[in-house]
Order: sequence, then structure tokens, then C-alpha cells
Amino acid sequence: MRIYTFLPGLAAVVAATPSPLAHELQTRQDFPSEPATITFFGYPDNCDTTGCYCSPEGCQVAYNCQNPDGSFRNFVPGGDGSWGNPLSMAFTAGGSYEECGIVYLPYLQKYGILDDSCSVCEQDHLDVWVESACSDEADNVCECENTLTPDGQQTVYHGITSDPGSVFPVNTAPLYDQASQTCSGQTFTQVRRDSAGEFQSVPDIPTLIPRALLRRQSCFAVGGCVCPSC
Repeated sequence: MRIYTFLPGLAAVVAATPSPLAHELQTRQDFPSEPATITFFGYPDNCDTTGCYCSPEGCQVAYNCQNPDGSFRNFVPGGDGSWGNPLSMAFTAGGSYEECGIVYLPYLQKYGILDDSCSVCEQDHLDVWVESACSDEADNVCECENTLTPDGQQTVYHGITSDPGSVFPVNTAPLYDQASQTCSGQTFTQVRRDSAGEFQSVPDIPTLIPRALLRRQSCFAVGGCVCPSC
């Protein structure tokens, strides 16, 4: 038989113990998701039938969005995919996506911010920025875009308005290594983890990364546009 002794100070200690943060109680099921076509764009093909949105000085996107920390992005594409510095993505208005919204792609293990428009995208299509400049080898950038583009649609989580914490793993490595002019992006396959419906992402084997291109037959195929090199 156990004897329990009431200690007056104990109740105060227990009451003062902080409860878990809200994001620590969340799971991926708390966020809406849907499949979407994923493609990529960079300096060489940041253009459409109306012209090129890059110059030797840099590139521009359509919207001056705010990062989660409140800082403005000043129409400059970029980001490393972290919550505080999401990766630029282009979209077509309508459906589940909205201007400057934050999304998460398990395929890349990166957060994205919808700060650019995509005139040829459907509503279930996101075009992801590959860090690049006019001084980069255009053919290498295009090959990287094509290599990263998956065969099928990928899950996209959206409607993320606050830091989910550890709910989503993050890979901040660049998709294109400008120092070596090589494709450095890692892709991941989302697999079901348990009966509760939670998912985890596992790295793809690099030699098996799909190379089919959904949006373009080649990097410059949209309107035949090519941004000028330096």
C-alpha cells in the first residue's frame, strides 16, 4: 500500500510547469495538403512571351512578399527553404494557393513562398526557383531544372501561417551550386510511417531521380524565351 503525502508547494510547482508549445502538438495532418505538379525555373528561363524578368544585375519576381520574420523580399527571388527564409515559387492564382502564402514540399524538404506568377501553370502547379544568375552556365542550370523535375505530382502542404517547429524536416542545401556550377539539389520520397497517417521523407537515390519534364520540352521552350547572358 502506498501512502501519498500532500505537499502544499507541489501544486504550485506543477501549475507553473509550462504546457507544450502549440506547434509541438501539431502533426502534418493539421495542415491541408494536395498533389501538385512541380517544375523549376532559374535565370535562363525566368521569362515568358512578354519578356525576360532577369538582367545582368539580377532577377525579379512578381510580388514583394514578407518573410515570416516580417522582412520584405524586395521582389528578389531566393531563399534556402527554411521557415525564416522560404524558397521562391511561382504559381497561378486561384485554387488553394494565394499570393505570398507559405507552403511546404516534402519532395525537397523545403518551405516555399509564393512570390512569383506563372503564366503557363495550372492551379495545381508550382514552379520552384533554382538559385542562379546571368554569370552561371545556362545549360547547366537548365539541366539541373530538368533533373530535379519529378515524373508525377508531389504532395504540397499549404495554409501554413506560423512556424510548425519540428513537424516538417528542412534541408537548406542549395538546389544549384553556383561555385561548382553543378546541380546539388536533393530530392526526397514521402513514405507512410504509421497507421495514424503521419509521413516522413526519405532521400531519393540520386541515380534514380526522374528526369521527365512536365512543363517544358526543354528549358527555354516557353515562348522560345531566353534571358541574356552576361
